[in-house]
Amino acid sequence: GLSRGAVAALTVAAMLGEDPGLFVLGPKPPPPQEKSSPSAGDSSAGDDATPKLSFSTMAREVNEESNVVKESPSAWFPELFTSSSDALSGYIGSPQSKPKPTSKAQSNIPPPPPPPPPRRTSSLANILNSAGTFLSAKNNSQASKKVSSYKPTQTERLRAKSEARRSMRLNLILFDPVPGNQIITSRTLDPLRITTANGAKDVRSCEGILRRVLAIYPYEPLPAITFHAPLVPAYPDSPDCHVEEIVSLGCHQGAILCAPNRISCRLSYVMMKAFLLDHCHVKLRSCRPFDECLATTASKLRILETLRLAAIDDASKHGAQPHQIFISRHAHALIPYVAVIRNSTGRYLNLYHQRLIEEERKRTGEPSEDESVHDPRMPLHLLELRR
Repeated sequence: GLSRGAVAALTVAAMLGEDPGLFVLGPKPPPPQEKSSPSAGDSSAGDDATPKLSFSTMAREVNEESNVVKESPSAWFPELFTSSSDALSGYIGSPQSKPKPTSKAQSNIPPPPPPPPPRRTSSLANILNSAGTFLSAKNNSQASKKVSSYKPTQTERLRAKSEARRSMRLNLILFDPVPGNQIITSRTLDPLRITTANGAKDVRSCEGILRRVLAIYPYEPLPAITFHAPLVPAYPDSPDCHVEEIVSLGCHQGAILCAPNRISCRLSYVMMKAFLLDHCHVKLRSCRPFDECLATTASKLRILETLRLAAIDDASKHGAQPHQIFISRHAHALIPYVAVIRNSTGRYLNLYHQRLIEEERKRTGEPSEDESVHDPRMPLHLLELRR
């Protein structure tokens, strides 16, 4: 029998109108032999299987001189080449593809059974199904509400708090903490305490967890429309919690951006770097202009004293009275009337200045300063946080 490739080649030749002899060459075939008709049992199998073709049946008339087949394959096998699309889809397709069944085979296929009629349910059944769906949805919603509204018991809260105090240590650096609320809003218009200021102004419950805090507040106030009032929280009253609230000159963002043109930014950088290194064991990325001018304690004290004298001279030029408040910046706090103050005069620039002087005196062994030589009306710090 012919292979599928040979039959496909003959089919293409018939479609293109070319001589099939260009595709079939070979010696003179033997004379054709008549084949016995298939039995009745084979007829059903032949409808579904691919018919086997012999080379002698196909090449009935071959020219002895040129060995060229003269007749078209469609004349030899009319049952195979009823249409070119059927032959191509049946023999050029994938090996798993089968030829389309003939009309006789199609006539023997019984028609598909009609679809069953739709099942009609009574109105009572519909009501019951709807009620079951509603009840299941209600039960699911109640279960989700129970999960979302779960509240820990008092015992669970105490256990979680004791575990946190045993295993957690928290150190904070606060660079001008601003909650973004108006002071009048947090004091009078927030009875439910849902604003950020009211939610963060009391951290006394962090006792045992909060160990050290460094809070730096610039004294310069901004307009109320900017919502830039600072936050002064109430910290735990515990000997394990050490809090330093320092008021500085100028901005604080330059300490992070390493802006060498602002002396106040250099001082904030020095305070932050010392806090991280001494208490958090974190080494900050060095800023060369800051490190060079504030490398020693003597250089820091010299700069701080220069800034104190310059601030006193600036306040006197603006007509400030001695020993009086020059500029105030009100803050969010648990108690009212907490503000960041700049006085017209002061013995020290701020708390950081006083701490450096005391440490230097302890290191050198100098006696403490005599309090009687100072005016008792003079504030201790030129920049302070007043409660």
